[in-house]
Amino acid sequence: MLFGLALAAPVAHSGKVTGWTHGTQLIGLVTSNDDVLISGQITATGTFTLQLTDQSAMMRPYLKTTDRLYFVGASCSADQCGVKISDPDARWNVIKALHVQGNPELRGISLISGDDMDAELDVLDPDPWRPRQGRYFAYAERPVTVIGSVITKETRDTVASEQRYNLKLPAGWSMVERFEEYVFNPDQSMKLHLMGMRSVPMTPQTWAVKK
Repeated sequence: MLFGLALAAPVAHSGKVTGWTHGTQLIGLVTSNDDVLISGQITATGTFTLQLTDQSAMMRPYLKTTDRLYFVGASCSADQCGVKISDPDARWNVIKALHVQGNPELRGISLISGDDMDAELDVLDPDPWRPRQGRYFAYAERPVTVIGSVITKETRDTVASEQRYNLKLPAGWSMVERFEEYVFNPDQSMKLHLMGMRSVPMTPQTWAVKK
């Protein structure tokens, strides 16, 4: 039984890379083993379209069940584990960045949409505790929904944390948003570290170059 209906997977995704200066190139989603999952062309002005073809056979080695991707379900060891997974055996995964293909001089460039959620907070940022969001591509072998929260209570040495999930993944490609924010008490002490992941429409996105 699905907790809500997942939308049909889209067949293409368009975007624009701000400040693109590297001319026309081939770009795409590339795995850690350099398998090209999806490819497309970026123009000299930074616009691109990716064709989201069925990549089930190629994606299979990179997919995991939800409780292997995140500490939810049977693997949850937090104080409160309230996540419902519609199909615990369904496998899926996310990929955050696009990469240039076939040009060794641009091999170190990646394209991201939103914040780099895996980067450490920059203490020189005027507001290092601001809310952050990053958009990722998701691929699921079959429809699955993941809805609920995982809560770890405050201790003498750690702040309370909550991970929220609202994922409704169709079979095939879709888009998700990771988010993170810090909630403070009136005296500016930290109250809660809130993070999570939710499904979002695969609308045209603004992308940026990350070296």
